[in-house]
Order: sequence, then C-alpha cells, then structure tokens
Amino acid sequence: MKTRFLFTLVLLLAMPLMMLACGPTQAVIAAFSQAYPSVDVKTVRWSGGHGQPYVANFSLEGKSATASFDATGILQETASQVDPETLPAAAREYVAKNCAAPVIHEAMVTRDASGTVKGYAATACTNVRMVFDKAGTFVQ
Repeated sequence: MKTRFLFTLVLLLAMPLMMLACGPTQAVIAAFSQAYPSVDVKTVRWSGGHGQPYVANFSLEGKSATASFDATGILQETASQVDPETLPAAAREYVAKNCAAPVIHEAMVTRDASGTVKGYAATACTNVRMVFDKAGTFVQ
C-alpha cells in the first residue's frame, strides 16, 4: 500500500515535468524546416502545444520572428519584425497623437498562412504594446 502511494505521488509530481519536456511534434518540426530552411531548428524556442498552437520564436535575417503551427504541422500565422516606418500611416499617426514620447521602439507585422497581412503590433510610449489592424486602426 505504501509503495503504491509513493509510486502514485512520484508519477503525479513528474507529469508536469514530462509535459514540459515534450516539444513540438515531428510534423511541426518538418513543416518549420520546410518553411524556414535557413533557420537552424536547434536555435528555435518553442512554446504552446497541449491543445494550443506550437509557436516557434526565432531570428530571421537578424530580426525577431514567430510562426504558429497546429499539431499536424499546418502553418497558421507568422509575425516578423519590421522597420517602424513601414507601419501604416494611421498607426504612426496614432502613436504620434497619443504618446508623450512618440517613439516606436519595435514593430511587427502579422500575416496569415497565405501571407496576407492581418495586422501590426508596435512597442511605443515607454514600452506600451499596441495592436493595429491591417489598415493601421488602433485595436488595443
């Protein structure tokens, strides 16, 4: 009885660690490698899984990027760092009007799996994260 209790206790304590050790599926790794052949998969930081999309965080041509995949390896969405000047005018104007220090520190563009722009994100106003739709209208 005592042995069974100890075994159950060890198993319950080990399960969260085992779940953390699980990375993306082989299908996800293969899809990532095909989509980004110039990126060494060993340098990618993965998050998600367990019912959520797998998100790859990596550097592409010296800039931050992410790619989201479902468990079968189908690309869902990408985001990549862009020059703040490439944000839509409406987004840059919003920052200029609503920030005491209107400097955009970082900008990202989000695209769906087909490459269509979904929206933008910017870090401005002393590290406030802002989200804009594809036209540059402030969302949050």
